[in-house]
Amino acid sequence: MFGYFFETLAKTNEWISYYDEPTRKLRYKYEEGSPMVSCLLEATVDAPIMHVLSLFCEIDLFKNWFPNVTSCDVIKELSPSRGLYSCK
Repeated sequence: MFGYFFETLAKTNEWISYYDEPTRKLRYKYEEGSPMVSCLLEATVDAPIMHVLSLFCEIDLFKNWFPNVTSCDVIKELSPSRGLYSCK
């Protein structure tokens, strides 16, 4: 599982850089044959890893935390740290 995850992310030439700083990087790509856009965020967070990962278990609460998000749902969960989410 980890091999697939990191192999997919290693193909950085497929990603379009939107924001690039030493502690924060944001990339995106349009999925072929789909209207979906994938986002890849790399960031340094000064917090325990369990606190950060627990946010993904609370995806439905994002609308309460971010002012411009009105709904957020889990479409498909592949693992506790990887899934397909819809935020509007």
